[in-house]
Amino acid sequence: MQKNRKIKYYLLNGKNGEGNTLDLLDDGRLKRDYDDIATLDLKTIDIPYKDATTILGQYNPNVDLSGKYYDAQYPYKKVETKAFAPVFKVEDEKCKYYLDHLKYFAEQRDRKVKRGESVQLDKNTILENYIQTLLYNILRYNHRSVIKQDSIVAKNIKDEIEAGYRELSMKSAEKIIRNNYKLQSMLDHYTQIRNLTLEYMASISDLSIPSRRDLNNFEKYENYGLEPRVSGVLTTDKKSDKQIKYYQMTLTDFTNLKK
Repeated sequence: MQKNRKIKYYLLNGKNGEGNTLDLLDDGRLKRDYDDIATLDLKTIDIPYKDATTILGQYNPNVDLSGKYYDAQYPYKKVETKAFAPVFKVEDEKCKYYLDHLKYFAEQRDRKVKRGESVQLDKNTILENYIQTLLYNILRYNHRSVIKQDSIVAKNIKDEIEAGYRELSMKSAEKIIRNNYKLQSMLDHYTQIRNLTLEYMASISDLSIPSRRDLNNFEKYENYGLEPRVSGVLTTDKKSDKQIKYYQMTLTDFTNLKK
């Protein structure tokens, strides 16, 4: 019987319906598969956004990097691929506070993953102050782009922020945030605070991140390089995620028929 693939996370570049996984420099060696999204983020967060193609081209000399960057989880729901916006360094002083905190939260989650602990972020004053600062700046300075229909922020979080905008005529941003425990509790998970932070940084800098529509398209791409490997060399007979999916589903169907 086909064994379940261990979930891994990858950085890819893709266009025209095809994506390729990329090698990253990891402690002096090339590596592309990571056990958690936070672990992958820690390998890309110090790569300047504007220099990403130049730097990554050194480790991936035979890969076309003229498309868009995205992260991918594979497998997702056994055989699917799930795409995420990548995290690169934004060399803009306005983003430093947010990028530093995102790195702090990624390091915390990475430690928890390696120890086999719950990945929920520690509920401490650092997290509480960060959430309140982020939400205050979104509401107070009218950064509505973070909740646009195609943003990567989760719908339930968008709805709560939109409700906060409606209250601004009657209450201050500080009071709205202080009393909205539901919204604050939604942001105590790394992936949610990560997406809101990326959308906010994109709204105050030249950072460009994929939209939700982009991510949905990337998931439909023929994504190459997601197969397990034991060396830093790609096999010439490689399969895309769609081909791997077809093989796994066919094998599973065959096994079920024998039962």
